[in-house]
Amino acid sequence: FRIDEQSDPKRIDYDDGRRPLIQGIYKLEEDRLIVCMGAPGRSRPTAFKTRFGDRSVLTILRRAPSG
Repeated sequence: FRIDEQSDPKRIDYDDGRRPLIQGIYKLEEDRLIVCMGAPGRSRPTAFKTRFGDRSVLTILRRAPSG
């Protein structure tokens, strides 16, 4: 993974060297990490949403409560 914290929205890229580059965006909000990744070889998403047929993936991860 490579991240660019200076861009707006923040960027994240996944490159395993075997498949086309997967580009995405991410943001941290309180206890959530929100990531939107485009399809391999496709352009980077510009918003945290998906549309039918665009093959992007929106993931929301929430930190588990401690204790």
